[in-house]
Amino acid sequence: MTASIKVCEQLSSTDLAADGIRPGGLELTERALAWCGFQAGSRIIDVGCGSGVTLDRLTRVHRLSALGVDASAALLAECSARNPALSVVRAAGEHLPVPDESADGIFAECSLSVMADPGQALSEFRRVLKAGGRLILTDVYARNPGGVERLAHMPLDCCVRGAIAREDLVRRLNRRDFSIDLWEDHSDLLARFAAHLIFSYGSLNRFWSRTASDTVDPEEIRQAVSEAKPGYFLAVTRKLPSSR
Repeated sequence: MTASIKVCEQLSSTDLAADGIRPGGLELTERALAWCGFQAGSRIIDVGCGSGVTLDRLTRVHRLSALGVDASAALLAECSARNPALSVVRAAGEHLPVPDESADGIFAECSLSVMADPGQALSEFRRVLKAGGRLILTDVYARNPGGVERLAHMPLDCCVRGAIAREDLVRRLNRRDFSIDLWEDHSDLLARFAAHLIFSYGSLNRFWSRTASDTVDPEEIRQAVSEAKPGYFLAVTRKLPSSR
């Protein structure tokens, strides 16, 4: 189990998890669903489903045929306890146990940035999506590309470490024949989430201390994060025919 998963498990027991362990929670989920207009019964995969907040909404409210995927056995157990009828499987986003071109949509809500190999995960998403299928991403990104390298080398165990510049993400998506149909900046929701962390932990430095190596000064982390200027985005993309 990666340390990032352990952080999610820790946060799942706090009030931060009520609407999903991510900025925006179900507000951005509903925004994406309204944009995509999935028909009832559409096959959707929630990658990094955690305790099942989005998965429950997709299944119970929108009547979608949804499968939850997560690498954490503890979070999946919590998900099943929330709603035993939910379909879940333990797996990494880089290796989905799903047939080729079988999904109408994939949600990756604040999960791509914590995967060991985001590029492989995007390739896997393309493999399992039908032609024209939707990939919905909400995640952290670096508004200052010059701060990415320092951030990537910090021993952090949360999504901020995996933040990359928008231009880099767009290139990764385009190389895998994804068209970006909607991109919205929701950095205000990241600031709101940070405020909740401060309320829960007393300060962001205390949170960094809980999610980093004991040998690292939280102030050093604060400076690296400040330099990268993290923001938050919603992107709705579409699988195009292969250009190769």
